[in-house]
Amino acid sequence: VLKLKDWPTAQHFCTKMPRYYLEDIMQAVPTPMQSHLLTDGPMNLAAYFPPNLVPPDLGPKLYMATGYSQTHRKFPQTNLHCDVSDAFNILVHCGDPPEQLPAEETAAGLLGVGGAIWDIWSAEDAPKLNSYLKLRAEEIGISRHISDYPVHDQYFYLEERDRKRLLSAYGISGYRFVQRIGDMVLIPAGCPHQVRNLSPCIKVAMDFVSPQNLHRCLELASDFRRLKSGHHLSEDKLQVRAMLYHAVKAVLPTCAPLGADAPSSNEVDPDPGNEQGR
Repeated sequence: VLKLKDWPTAQHFCTKMPRYYLEDIMQAVPTPMQSHLLTDGPMNLAAYFPPNLVPPDLGPKLYMATGYSQTHRKFPQTNLHCDVSDAFNILVHCGDPPEQLPAEETAAGLLGVGGAIWDIWSAEDAPKLNSYLKLRAEEIGISRHISDYPVHDQYFYLEERDRKRLLSAYGISGYRFVQRIGDMVLIPAGCPHQVRNLSPCIKVAMDFVSPQNLHRCLELASDFRRLKSGHHLSEDKLQVRAMLYHAVKAVLPTCAPLGADAPSSNEVDPDPGNEQGR
């Protein structure tokens, strides 16, 4: 099994592969959603982060995985975790599917299907998922290796038996679906999710920060600060509070006082960085 993630690491995707970035990836974003998803979209709060302050690298990034584990009869998978921001994921290539799959996927009629199978839970279900994962860690003897937020540790992939226990004991169930070539999956910030490939896959993923889920980003940043030093998520890579500050600073001059008429175009400073006269 071979996996490559977060590529390119030392260079922005649009610099490394400008044609694919502009003509393929960005054109795949549906027009009604571009204001949220594009790097310069007005509803993407990350667009307001000044470039001279080393903004967070939100992608896009390539994720490639191939190979097949004969022992476990499965392709590569991404264990249960949460992203600190909103994200979208596009499946751009599928290899030939295998002749065998795990029993659950075979029973679901997925034999011969190329793509990836996703499980996504609501952000409100995260506390119950953490409680269940602590229980599972005790059962398999790894309690001392997990944090207070085991979803963030990315140790677990929830099989069918786990999902049935979650439904019966905690009353929660996720959304399970197959991503096929060309499909875009939107993952709201704070939603625990896991992915298992049904065939060799190449995906492109990109993060963004929507105003609707900003509170989730702040909650996750607070969770990450409570993780032990050295945890792979303990660093605030998103810089969400700084991002919020710069977004408010940029849009505030265009806002009219409550009950007042909207400012005319010649009253709005086109340069958000211009502090003169404020």
